[in-house]
Amino acid sequence: FTKRGSLSSFLVMEKSQPLSLLKFVIKHDSRIRIAWDMVISVLIVGTAIFSPFHFAFFRTKCAEEFCADYFVTYLGALVDAVFLLDIWLNFHTSFKDQLGKRVTKQAKIAKEYISKGWFF
Repeated sequence: FTKRGSLSSFLVMEKSQPLSLLKFVIKHDSRIRIAWDMVISVLIVGTAIFSPFHFAFFRTKCAEEFCADYFVTYLGALVDAVFLLDIWLNFHTSFKDQLGKRVTKQAKIAKEYISKGWFF
């Protein structure tokens, strides 16, 4: 990794703890997090536009042969999985408090995410 592409460029890493998949925190202002948020935004807009059209016009009964509805169903399941991953990542993304300090404690991140109403 170069300095620009190193793990420390987008992860908050404690020196005393080894890297763990469950105990990492992503910097909220990192390039990878901003790119992820843009992907999620595109998926939200696409879902909001495509879903009503799909249910209103393209929902058909399919025979045994290949049906486009199967493809849409699997694509929808994939998008749902990405949204679930996004929820999980939000519990592992830092934020700035009222004083402008970066909060990296996972308990505080979870409390903030749930209390602001983003989770529900």
